[in-house]
Amino acid sequence: ISVTSRKMLDVPPIPGTRTGSYLFHSERFRKSYEIVRNRYQTASPSRPGPPRWGPASAPGGVRRGLLEKAQGYANQAIKFNPGNAAAHFELSRADGRLAQFMGILQSLNLAADIRWALAKATEFDPSMDEAYVALGLWNAELISKGFIVTQATGADRDQVVPNFQKAIALAPNTIGHRVEYANALLNRNANRPIAVAQLQKAMSLTPVTFWGRQDQATARKTLDALK
Repeated sequence: ISVTSRKMLDVPPIPGTRTGSYLFHSERFRKSYEIVRNRYQTASPSRPGPPRWGPASAPGGVRRGLLEKAQGYANQAIKFNPGNAAAHFELSRADGRLAQFMGILQSLNLAADIRWALAKATEFDPSMDEAYVALGLWNAELISKGFIVTQATGADRDQVVPNFQKAIALAPNTIGHRVEYANALLNRNANRPIAVAQLQKAMSLTPVTFWGRQDQATARKTLDALK
C-alpha cells in the first residue's frame, strides 16, 4: 500500500518519541537503527533540518531487507509485550512499506495486517493520533484502488473522515494531520470546501518542528494549485 505520509512509513522513529521509544530501547533494534542512520544519512548543508535517512533512502534491495528486519523486530516486540501500542504502530509502518515491493495478492494480505496492527495500536493507546491518521489513509487509499480491492480488504469510505477527525481532535496543532486529511479528501474528489478549510487552518498554525514547516509548505502549494 502506498502511503502519502512520510511520517508514517518512510522514516524510522526518532529516539525518544512516543511511538519509537519502546522499540528503540531494544538493543538489537538500536544497533540496526544506528547502522541505518550512519550508512544512509542524506542530509546536506544545503538542506536544513533533520536528515532524511533509513529505509527510504537506501537502495531498493537493501531497503526491502531493512524493512523486513524492522518488521521482524516489531513482531518480536509485540510477542514480548502484546499490549504495547507503539510496537503495533511500528509494525504497520514496516508492513506498509514492504507492500510496495510485493505483488497484488501479497500486498492485499499485508493490507489486512496493517489494519489489524493499527486497530491494536488504537485499542491499546486511544490517544495515539498518528494511528488514526494512518487508518484514515489506509481506508482512503484502498478505496481509490477500486471495487475489487475495496471488497477484498474491507476498506470503508465511511471510516476515512472519522479517523482524521479523531486525530485532529487529539492533536489540533499538528499541521501534517490537516494536510493529510485535505489530501485524502481531494484525492477522492470529496468535499473540496472542507479540504480547503483544513489547508487554510494548517496555514494559520505556527510550525514548531522542521516537518511542521515542510507540511505547511505543502499546504501552501496545494492551496495555490486549487485557485
